[in-house]
Amino acid sequence: MKENEETRSHILDSAIHSFADTGYKATSMSKIAKKAGVSKSLIFWYFESKGKLFESLVDRFVAQCAISFVRLDAKKKAQEKMNEIIDMYWVFVKNNLEFIRIFMNWFLQAETKEKTKTERLRKIHRSFEEIFVQCLLLGIEEGVFDENLNIQNTAVLIVSSLEGLLVQVIMLGQSPKEFDGVFFENLKNSIIHGIIKR
Repeated sequence: MKENEETRSHILDSAIHSFADTGYKATSMSKIAKKAGVSKSLIFWYFESKGKLFESLVDRFVAQCAISFVRLDAKKKAQEKMNEIIDMYWVFVKNNLEFIRIFMNWFLQAETKEKTKTERLRKIHRSFEEIFVQCLLLGIEEGVFDENLNIQNTAVLIVSSLEGLLVQVIMLGQSPKEFDGVFFENLKNSIIHGIIKR
């Protein structure tokens, strides 16, 4: 069983490098097999198709993202935690930019059923949203965040603000460095200022 998991993980690692080299559409299963040093039939045995293989990469990426945020210090106060979550998001984006580009490329391709793609995107969005929902609830409980906030809508607004920044980087080809420093601090301060109890 452990050997199967190791082989599967090795194939996924090789696939991400192959997708990074040539993009989703131009990457063949043969290329992934060659990179992994395994037969193409073995890859099909584990993943059925290139689309399924990529979906497995997306699921692994989402799990890694969730693990990053779970590591937050539970003892921190809500405002400090909110700061940290936003910072972690930006660091995660910068550290995983290549995969995010590949994911966006895959999402815009027509090979996989649209419902499957949309569900994958929603899963990422919702898991990120839930992190902010929990932080907002904590802040209201501590008396720091405005108790009149619509928590779900506020979480959506925060995520949308951060994803808007991501769109600037991915779709418009801007470097994340253009948003580091003052710009990012101003964005973070605007978000937090908008939820603080007056």
